Amino acid sequence: MRTIWRFRTGCRAFAPTVAGVTRRHRFVFVAVLALAGAECLYWLIAAYLLYEFRNFMTLDGGVIAVRTRNAYLLLAWFAVNLGATLAVALRRRPWTTAVMVGVQLGDLAFGLWWSFAVAISIGEIDSADWVFLQPAAAALVLAGLNELRRRSDPQPDATR
Repeated sequence: MRTIWRFRTGCRAFAPTVAGVTRRHRFVFVAVLALAGAECLYWLIAAYLLYEFRNFMTLDGGVIAVRTRNAYLLLAWFAVNLGATLAVALRRRPWTTAVMVGVQLGDLAFGLWWSFAVAISIGEIDSADWVFLQPAAAALVLAGLNELRRRSDPQPDATR
């Protein structure tokens, strides 16, 4: 005898799940990790380029020292980003998500500060649209983390 499955519309009990995680939940989680990984790569490349061009168009030791220090700071920020991303990827706990949110807020604040500083130095915000890509990535990661938090909170269906 064949079993006939009946699904109610809007019922989450019959959503395709693997260990309690829906496909959309996994997609958002993978997207968050991919964007955070891209940001890590961004900070690593920025640190490398700043270090390689630290003596560009100057022979002043003070300027070279400041540029070298900034390159090391970007490398340290890369390590912080990578640590937070790996912590969330390997073990999803509330404290790892809180660390990731803090790091992404730092990325967003620094990216917006740097973007407006570059846009003002160029003189036109229209020609400096590309500098807003890094803060946009941080904002998307924060939105994805918020979506994951909202989906994982056990709330009754009546309040959603």
